[in-house]
Amino acid sequence: MREKSLARVKHGYLFRVEYQYARRIGYGTWYDYDRLWFREKVNNVWWPPYTGRSEGLWYKSTVHNTHRLYFNAGGYYNFDKDINLLLDFYGGFFKGVDRNNAEQIGYMQQDHAIMPGYASTEFMHNLYLISRVQIGFPIPFWDARIQPGFNVMYMPKKNEVVGQGRGLYYYGRGAVLTDIVSGGKIAYHGYPKQVYKSVSCSFSLRLGNLLPLFIDYAYGIDAVRASSAHKLYTSRLNNGCHELNVIIVMAFGSNVEKKEEDTDVKKDDKKGGKNR
Repeated sequence: MREKSLARVKHGYLFRVEYQYARRIGYGTWYDYDRLWFREKVNNVWWPPYTGRSEGLWYKSTVHNTHRLYFNAGGYYNFDKDINLLLDFYGGFFKGVDRNNAEQIGYMQQDHAIMPGYASTEFMHNLYLISRVQIGFPIPFWDARIQPGFNVMYMPKKNEVVGQGRGLYYYGRGAVLTDIVSGGKIAYHGYPKQVYKSVSCSFSLRLGNLLPLFIDYAYGIDAVRASSAHKLYTSRLNNGCHELNVIIVMAFGSNVEKKEEDTDVKKDDKKGGKNR
């Protein structure tokens, strides 16, 4: 793959695989708590009222070995006049992860699992697949460029991240019914949807034909939002999430040594002039 113009224009193909292993001996001392009921302030009053005891279950994490497998593949074509078509696929598969070390799937600054338009750690899952298609167009001033895109993420219904989504059954649009027992075992039912979508648009230029500036915007189409927890439980929800990312690239340095060298040269020239 070849890159040019601040690595925004690509041509060729890419395939990459990364494997990580972590031994987490002694980590079984971590305990987690699962609430049986929810408590929320309604009109500034806690409901249900506090009973003075823990209404939930404690359990112990038994994760000792963590395996991580990442891959990404891409195909890019640079047409005439630097019109660029980009197709990318990202994926990750993990064994032995819990809420403390699971992959944080979401916003644009993630290391691997980038899903534009969603919050940081919007999702934690043991398997994800993300596809992204973008097309870039040059703008004839200050090396500017605009690049709209469409993103799709798939996660299986079953989520094997320890402590994530325990005992949650989803019916319809965001409704949640808590039931901690399913066939005598703690239930893992993942997220309400298996496919999530977003649209994105990147704008970049050399500000003043000198300073690189990147502005990225994304809208998470399937993001579920609620203004409070009790509205979440009563399914009074809204869809959509905005993400804005601005990066300015600068370099700072010192020219003290250069000035000292110039001064020494001038002194030598003066001495040489007098001798001549």
